[in-house]
Amino acid sequence: MEDELEMKKEHDIIQIENAFYSEPYNSEKRLFIAVILQALLDVSKKPITTYDKVNKQKAEAWFFADVGVTCENFETVCDMAGVDSNKTRSFAYKVINTKNNKYLRNRIRSVLRGEDE
Repeated sequence: MEDELEMKKEHDIIQIENAFYSEPYNSEKRLFIAVILQALLDVSKKPITTYDKVNKQKAEAWFFADVGVTCENFETVCDMAGVDSNKTRSFAYKVINTKNNKYLRNRIRSVLRGEDE
């Protein structure tokens, strides 16, 4: 069961990576994907400080708002990034509910640093 979940997470992060690297000269698209990736890091971080806790709460609200400006902002960012907003929300939910998210956090950081290019 855990291996199956790991495979699903792997598939989702690979989709985001593929979107990130699909058009290397499209800096706007990469910027919006980086916003999503940073929000994934914020939402998956174990809060240590008050600042971490606030960022985690803001990221959760951004991913899961159903209506309003926050929801519109999330959907606009996903559109600009070239990713499906529903799949991105689903992936964020998996990231939040994973007991050991160390692998995903490391993978996201490596994409943001451009180490997989």
